Amino acid sequence: LAEILRRRSDDFGTHELAMVLWALAQGRVAGCTDLATHLALAAAGRLHEASVGSLANLLWAGASLRLQVPELPGAAVRQLEADCQKSLLAEASPQSLANISWALAAFQVSAEHATPTLDAVVFRVMSQCEEFRPAELVATAWSLATTHGTDDVPEIWASVAALAASSAIDKKQ
Repeated sequence: LAEILRRRSDDFGTHELAMVLWALAQGRVAGCTDLATHLALAAAGRLHEASVGSLANLLWAGASLRLQVPELPGAAVRQLEADCQKSLLAEASPQSLANISWALAAFQVSAEHATPTLDAVVFRVMSQCEEFRPAELVATAWSLATTHGTDDVPEIWASVAALAASSAIDKKQ
């Protein structure tokens, strides 16, 4: 199956590539690094075609698999900047936003490059907190702290961490 996927990867769109990578990561498939790297490189070249959800799945899968493919987060940051300008992140699901922010931190994307996307995520969290589950808030807060370090977290980002803690406590009661 791996050889067929590799051979036919040019036939797949970004959504299909994202789903195969997601399945590899979710299933913790042993020995899939070469195939996953091949698929991630194929996807990185076509991110302009990707929906925000597919982009989130690609990033999450790549980070979960610990792929050493700098082209994926690099291309994703450029696409996310374009998506921010088009306000596409305003329509993204809370899960997609949490996955994007978590993956940018896991890929160790610099604060300079991640900030426009993370600012858009924070805006959504602050304006529509009730839509986010505690786990999504926690992942977002972790990504902000990881990307910017604890000494350089703007006050509004620290508010995300407080919202996460508050939401988690409210859900338990």
